[in-house]
Amino acid sequence: MGRSLRTVIADDDPELCAYCESLLSALGHLVVGTATDGDELIRRCRETRPDLVISDVKMPKKDGIQAVVEVFRESPVRVILVTGYHAPGHIYHALREMVLAYLAKPFQRRELELAIERVDQRFAEFQALFDGGVDPQQAIAHRETLRLAKGVLMKRQQLGDRAAFRRLQDMARDQGQSLVVVAQSVVDAERQVPSPDP
Repeated sequence: MGRSLRTVIADDDPELCAYCESLLSALGHLVVGTATDGDELIRRCRETRPDLVISDVKMPKKDGIQAVVEVFRESPVRVILVTGYHAPGHIYHALREMVLAYLAKPFQRRELELAIERVDQRFAEFQALFDGGVDPQQAIAHRETLRLAKGVLMKRQQLGDRAAFRRLQDMARDQGQSLVVVAQSVVDAERQVPSPDP
């Protein structure tokens, strides 16, 4: 990624907070605040306006999902949720509400690094939609169209995920259209292609 993200960490276990802070420092990121419960996380984010929030799911007063949803609605931000469960179902509804990745405990430096890369890519895509003149909730809703359009280009043009996103951005710029309009046109065109005979 090549740049430092100002980060707030939330976990009711001080040792885990310290561990995460040490990993972030080693990766070149700056911790601008820590919190031990959901309410404190919201306050810290209002005070510091971080680039990234890393929060445990289970916390006192207000759980991590409730807290980061409130933070995201006030000011869109990258979010990584940390959970003791693998692929927990209740996180998937949060994926539809925000731009996030998740980590399962215990995690190592490389896992955190990859999660930051994932959420940064997703946030770049969200920001491109958001900058197209829609509100944050519309931008979140349009991400599915963008995902489908990337899939078309990845299949048709043998592109990777990032390259497909850049191609859509180039198409939007060349055509003088918003990213979501171009993405929808790619999806619509693919749906009109007749299926090959069996």
